[in-house]
Amino acid sequence: MQITETSAEGLKREFKVVVAAADIEQKVTSRLKELSQTVRMPGFRPGKVPMSMLKKRFGQHVMGEVLEQAKQVAADLLEAAVEDVVYEPTLTHFHVVGTPAVSRTLADVAAAAPEGLAAQVDYQGSSPTFPFGAHIAVVEIDTETGKVRLRRLVAVDDAGRILNPLLAEGQVHGGLAQGIAQALFEEVRYDEDGNPITSNLADYAFVSAAELPSFETVHMETPTPVNELGAKGIGESGTIGATPAVQNAVVDALAHLGVRHLDMPATPERVWRAIAQAGGG
Repeated sequence: MQITETSAEGLKREFKVVVAAADIEQKVTSRLKELSQTVRMPGFRPGKVPMSMLKKRFGQHVMGEVLEQAKQVAADLLEAAVEDVVYEPTLTHFHVVGTPAVSRTLADVAAAAPEGLAAQVDYQGSSPTFPFGAHIAVVEIDTETGKVRLRRLVAVDDAGRILNPLLAEGQVHGGLAQGIAQALFEEVRYDEDGNPITSNLADYAFVSAAELPSFETVHMETPTPVNELGAKGIGESGTIGATPAVQNAVVDALAHLGVRHLDMPATPERVWRAIAQAGGG
């Protein structure tokens, strides 16, 4: 069986338990014990999550799903209605209500199942989570050419409980680069007849490491009660915060020259024209 936990933001964590002729509960319990050594949950230190909690939250869902499938097969073997078949966990066998002498073991049922016994349980959060963040950008503008240079970008992002700090850092860095690109470089342009004139990478500007400073990131951990991991989304944090931070920094840097508005992206030509039109160049 495969257990897949999915939060409202799409965060997944899965592990597999092979069920053959052994007890379902014993197999799931064994695998959950391994998981408890690595999983992190709100209010518990890493490796200190109680087995009872994991079993309650995840194991019961999977065991219930597999047992429902097993009861269908057991009903055929016992020539009885599904609703009349019960499972005895202590003896690991199925029998008809009132006639425990005639039974089929879990091994019998697993062997008789045409495609085996398997279950996948997706955990859905009861509601969206709401991470928070704040981004600050510092830019330098050459008023003679309109060239914008990003000098600093500080990003503070909350992701709830962070399971893997390295992956979280990578998500933020990638998002920041994409957000900065939208503010300063990327634009799909068309000619007067509606033909795209930025149809290849020779004409379409995109960001690279050469245009970016070393990001200054701060990770906040405010666990959410919506899911058992306390995790929130972080994949889009950089793209949401970086774009307005950089755009506002550019407009603020041009404010003393009389510029009050500038369309994105802030290309050198667009910045230069805005300065000229405002009479500051």
